[in-house]
Amino acid sequence: MKVITLASVAIGLIYAASDYSERFSAQENLNAGSQQQQANLAATQLPQLTNTQVLAIEQAYVKFKPEDTPKEVVQQNQYALTEQEQLAQNGELLEFYQGDWRYQLLAVIAPDGSEQALKNTTAILRATNVKSTSVDTKIESVVDGGLLGHYSVAISNTKQVKLAYKQQEITLLMYKAKSV
Repeated sequence: MKVITLASVAIGLIYAASDYSERFSAQENLNAGSQQQQANLAATQLPQLTNTQVLAIEQAYVKFKPEDTPKEVVQQNQYALTEQEQLAQNGELLEFYQGDWRYQLLAVIAPDGSEQALKNTTAILRATNVKSTSVDTKIESVVDGGLLGHYSVAISNTKQVKLAYKQQEITLLMYKAKSV
């Protein structure tokens, strides 16, 4: 039994040694061949376009190039509300304006996923700067009982958030239900 084991180990070692030597010599042949191929590529002349061909290609793509006109200054957003208009916001709204920001309700997240226990509930709002000349949007989160600016936040269910400040009471809706 020991003789068979020794013979199989010896055969395995011989096979491993020959495999290693073949791979090593094959790698040397590849390296030599790639150097020769690189020399051959350098010697070959790649085709060149004539000036008329270059002009024809440029003319074909002219209609896709943007015009080099000066960028116009973007006017201030016409959807911004004045301070009086902001103070007049009341009732159920899909958008709520405060200062230079427009808020939209994206989600109301209850910790256990149920509408029953609304303690520690978080509302996710999209805030867009309406006075900015570029797109300035951010996502904000407010918790039940927290503040959004000077408005106190009360989350009554997973589809709306109540905002209150002095006599102003706003219900920010995620969406309006269709009348049946």
